[in-house]
Parts: sequence; structure tokens; C-alpha cells
Amino acid sequence: MIRVNSLSCINFVTKPAFKAEKKEEEKTPAPIENLNGTEALAAYNIALQPLEAKVPTAVEGEKIYTPEGKLHSIVNEDDDKITIYTPYEDDENSIEKIITKDKKTGKVILEQNNDRDDNEISIIEYSPETGKELRYTSYENGKLKYASKTEYNKDEENTQSYSDWNKSFSVSKQKGDVYSQVVFDKDKQLKEVTHHKHVKNKEIETHAKFYNGGMYKLSKKVEIIIPNGFGREKLNDSELKPAEKFEVTDELKNTEGDKKFYSNGAPAEITNQELSIKFNPDGTLSKLKMPDKTISYEDDIQVIEENLGENKTKTTYYYQNGNYRVNIQDNDKFKEFGFDKNNKPTSYREGTVNDEDEQEAQLSLYFSKNGMLEDAFQY
Repeated sequence: MIRVNSLSCINFVTKPAFKAEKKEEEKTPAPIENLNGTEALAAYNIALQPLEAKVPTAVEGEKIYTPEGKLHSIVNEDDDKITIYTPYEDDENSIEKIITKDKKTGKVILEQNNDRDDNEISIIEYSPETGKELRYTSYENGKLKYASKTEYNKDEENTQSYSDWNKSFSVSKQKGDVYSQVVFDKDKQLKEVTHHKHVKNKEIETHAKFYNGGMYKLSKKVEIIIPNGFGREKLNDSELKPAEKFEVTDELKNTEGDKKFYSNGAPAEITNQELSIKFNPDGTLSKLKMPDKTISYEDDIQVIEENLGENKTKTTYYYQNGNYRVNIQDNDKFKEFGFDKNNKPTSYREGTVNDEDEQEAQLSLYFSKNGMLEDAFQY
């Protein structure tokens, strides 16, 4: 699908190819039901407090060391949860990451990342049942920068948030194809109201701005959706077929080869002429290296990197929610396709790779739920 204004011609050359105009509207957007400034300000009180663990010596729990005698992590376990403290790779005296897992479900319920370079701390709380994000908080130099809390009820999401950047508090609701947001300033004064909905072949967004209790700007944007198949020819690219997802089994620990162990007795590494396998102290796979393929995990994302020769690689990323993407990097060029859990395309990117090995998109395509082109940008 392509979003265009009903009175405008489609421009396939300019950078934002499918833009819609804003039109002044007389009707005020519908606010979120039963909302007031006090409820929005409550977002300030939902911030997560960081766990104080600046040095490993202050952490209680079992200290686990690598086969080389280096501190790998500290594990604190009680009846309901397991908390793992991981120091920086180059500094055993500072904690970089803290993860808490629910014993019953095995899911991560709390994650804290400490960025010593920028003096930032981010904390995320997840549901032990669904794995969905419940709260997110970030600090900079000890000062609260952002906090949010989300509640889920069937097809409805309600979020409260606070932003130090513009000293604002907001409450938003997402229900089906309808999204609403109300923003207040630090003095509980109404600042903005946004209402976005999808109706048949249109997407309608109404936005109002307020100052000192009065509305001074009201706009409405209507995007007409034209069903189309543009960009789907990219799906015919056989190179972008994802690698098969790797299933980890207990038999992996019984692989023949030279074995090294953590201080807690768990296998740390197994190597032979064909394989190099690295495990975490809890027995989960960390990295599996084969002659032309490497499987690793980055924050619970399975990453499969295949060496196609002549400085060409294919990398497949599998996410916990079932989505995945495939990236081909061929010397100084790349292309990438993203898919949802139902194998429907969500995005396509292609472009160049700079001297810092960063991928810079020159073409970006975004697809709707039914696979139609929704937005396209050429740089």
C-alpha cells in the first residue's frame, strides 16, 4: 500500500515519495477517556530504581570464573528468581549488566545495562508470562531522563510516560487500529492531543496543540491507501532466503573434543577440528563456530552468520517474538529483508557500507500487514 493525499499526484522521484498534506479541521480530536493531569503526572512515580552493584565485591552470590580464572559473573538465587551480574570484559571491578530471570518460566523479568562511557543506566522490566515490556527507565549522571509503564488488556495497550527532555508527561492508548495520546507539561497543563485511526482505505490523524489552557493549533492529516504490489519483486531474490533456525539440544554438550569448564563445573568450551562451542554458566549456548557458519546470541536474538566467500556474508536474525530478518553484505554493498512471524515482508533496505563497516541505506521500503508497499524512501 502507498499512502498519498487524495488531491496530490504520486511522485516517485523525490525523497519522501508518499507524503500527505495537513489540513486545518474544526473538530477537536477525541481525548483518552477519564484522563486528567494527575493521572499523567503519576508517570513520574513509575520509574524503576537501579540496582546498586558498582563493584562485584558488593554483590552477594556465587562467583563464577572462566577456565582462565577471569570473573565471568555472579549468580544470586532465591526461591522465585535468579539474578546474574556480569562485569565488563576489560574490568572485573565494574558491573556492566544485570539480568533477573523468573525461575518458573525461565524468562527474563528485569534487565539493567550500565554504560560507563556515557554514565547512563537503562532498566527494563518484562512480564514473566508473556515476555512483553512492562516498564522502561533510563538515567543519565544519576538523573531520571525517561520512564514508562505499559499495561496490556487483550487488544489494548495503555502507556504512561515521563520525558525529562521536554519535561512532559503523557498517557497513550493503542486499541486495534486506533491510537490516542494526551501530553501534559510539568504544571499539569494540557500540551498536545493526538488521535490516529485507520478507516477502510484511509489513515486519519488529528493533532491539537495547547498553550496556557487554550488550543492554538489544530490540524488533520488524511492518507489515502492505494493497494499495490510495488517492491514485492525483491522477494524473488534467492540470496535473501533465511538460514534455518538452529535448535539447541542437550546433545551439544556431549560433543567430542577438548573441554574447558567454569568454576561451577558447567562446560565453558568444547573444541575439535570442526567446531568451537561456547556455553554460558547456566548451560545455554553462547556461540557455535563452524568452518563457514557462526551461530551466536545477542540479547536473546539468535544470529546466524554464513561466510559466502570473497568478502560476502549472509546474516539471519531470529527474534523472540517470531520476527526475523536477512542481511547480505557483499564487500561495500548490502541488502536486507525483514519479515514478521507469519513470513510476511515488513521492510526492505539496500545501500552501501562505509569505511567504519556501517550500513547506510539508499533505498528503504516498508510493507503493510497484507504485504502491500506502504512507504518508500530513496536517498
